[in-house]
This record gives sequence, structure tokens and C-alpha cells, in this order.
Amino acid sequence: MTQLIEDVEEEFDAMAILGLYEFTWWQQIGSRPDEHDLIVARAHEAYAVFKERHPDTWLGWITWPGMQPELAQRAEPDTELDFILDSTAQSDAPILVLVDGTVD
Repeated sequence: MTQLIEDVEEEFDAMAILGLYEFTWWQQIGSRPDEHDLIVARAHEAYAVFKERHPDTWLGWITWPGMQPELAQRAEPDTELDFILDSTAQSDAPILVLVDGTVD
């Protein structure tokens, strides 16, 4: 768990935005389908820890290309967290991200 959080924090610190899929991507979910439920559960745990460490982040939607904080649109408060990147979706399908709320 510690390594997962460090990995996503490094990405977040560099970009001020983080795709929720990163929480499962770093756990190599694609190569471990038999552990899908465990990986998603661990993603939820890591997300909670991340949010505690970064309380100013907000949940938003963004489309490719352009993972830039200023392009994200705020998600509704009741949006269900989705940690799985759908490789079959169209390239412009929106994905959930965490955005650094301290960056203007």
C-alpha cells in the first residue's frame, strides 16, 4: 500500500492531476485478472489515504488528450469511483481524475 501511494503521489505532484485508473494501473491489474477484486479494494483504500493527505483535491472528468488540470470538469458529489480504464472505450471517453485544488 505504501509503495502504491508513493507512486500515485509522484505522478500527482508532477502533473497536478491524477487519473483514478492509476490506482489500479500501478498494481498491474491487466496482468493479474484473478486478483481484480483485491486490486480494486486496495485502490479504494489508497484513494482514501490519498484524499486524507491531499484534502484540497477534487474529483473531475477529463477526456484525452490533455491531462491538464484546467481542462477537468467537476464531477457530481455522488459520482461512483471508477478505477478501471476501459481499453475498449473510444479514445475521447471521459475518465475520472483527481485535480489539485491548490493550483490555479
